[in-house]
Amino acid sequence: MADTPFFSVGGLASGLDTASIIDGLTKLEQRPLDTLRAQQDGFRTQVSLIGQLVGKIKTLQTAAQTLADSGTVGMKTTSTNTDFTAVGSAKSQAGTYTISVQDLATSAQKRSAAFGSDTAKVTGGTLTFTVGGVAYDPITITDGMALSDVAGAIRGLGAPISAVVLNDGTSSYLSITNLNTGYSGTDPTTALQITENYTGSQGQQLAMGTYSHDATNSKFTIDGLPFTRQSNTVTDALPGTTLTLKAKTNTQEKLTLDVDSAKTALNLQNFVTAYNDIINTVSTQLGKGGGNTDRSSTLAGDSTLRSLVSAVQGLVTTTVTNGSIRSLADIGIKTNFLDGTLTLDSGKLGAALQANSAGVNNLFAQATTGMGAVTKTLADRYTNVVDGMFTSRTKNLNSRIKQMDSDAERMQLRVDAFKQNLTAQFTAMEKVVAGLKASGSFLSQQMASLSTSK
Repeated sequence: MADTPFFSVGGLASGLDTASIIDGLTKLEQRPLDTLRAQQDGFRTQVSLIGQLVGKIKTLQTAAQTLADSGTVGMKTTSTNTDFTAVGSAKSQAGTYTISVQDLATSAQKRSAAFGSDTAKVTGGTLTFTVGGVAYDPITITDGMALSDVAGAIRGLGAPISAVVLNDGTSSYLSITNLNTGYSGTDPTTALQITENYTGSQGQQLAMGTYSHDATNSKFTIDGLPFTRQSNTVTDALPGTTLTLKAKTNTQEKLTLDVDSAKTALNLQNFVTAYNDIINTVSTQLGKGGGNTDRSSTLAGDSTLRSLVSAVQGLVTTTVTNGSIRSLADIGIKTNFLDGTLTLDSGKLGAALQANSAGVNNLFAQATTGMGAVTKTLADRYTNVVDGMFTSRTKNLNSRIKQMDSDAERMQLRVDAFKQNLTAQFTAMEKVVAGLKASGSFLSQQMASLSTSK
């Protein structure tokens, strides 16, 4: 076992501050390791910055794809209607339509005979349900089961029906209703069919159908053309427009759909904001406006970053169609020359909507050259998980960070060995000095003793 150093703060024998000397020399030896760690931290920061940029690119892609899929142009209802409401979308067609509602969709419903209370006994047997043409397994009624328990068993069946016990102040009734309105085919009774089979002797039978209401479909006309639907919410009659039928007065009402410039601007602003977020982030990394340009901890020297700027700015000059709406500039989206961000000119957007609202939609929705498709291609180039440019850059940085961990571990072992060697050398020196001092002290005592004896 190695000897334990006999000093802790300074050389007790030599009078030197050996601890400070060792610490200073060790710090000099450790400088390459500190430099390596600082460089590694810089690479980690770059990985984080790339992750942020990837997220912003995907946000831009989502904004463009939403405009392509759901449409860019906002629509609004400018008429006031009583028998229905209408909500337009970007896929609605502006215009005036005549709508008349003749009937509303309702649900099939059946009610039992009167019982004394919700705990009254029900005769044992089985109930079999067919709902909308779909048959369900029978439920078993144990002889004398309470009316409320029968309702609970029906709810547990999993069929799209409700089962509740109603009380009118005198009697209780089991009420069963199809959760869906309307019926398919020509027979309204298929919406809700109940087969009763009793084998018990206690209580009374349900006698479902004591009151019965068959399902009805909604019926309405649009510009004189008749429609029938199973629901009162209709999404497939007027393109891109949701009609909600409310009353059946058979009155002809005018529905007017018009382009909503404000909503269109709001839809486009999401794209503009996502674009500007990328440009501003890149500008910060490149040091514009006095930002940090330290290439060891920013992306200032990364060629991929400059490539991204060029690609994103290229969206502004992309030509989509040969019509009157060919680029972002045609709908009022223009570049600020000072910082490269985009702004939306609502006046020019309004003029484009008046002239060619379908073209505004097509600017993003066109299958191959639309902004939705072009932005997706751009995003894939940089963020694809297999071969995206930023994906490759991140893999390279992470590989270097991992290698630096191994290098740092070896360098730390070398520094530790250096410090241990220094400590051993100074310890040995202090022992030698202490020995010499002891010998000197002994000799001094002997000389003094000889002088005294003479």
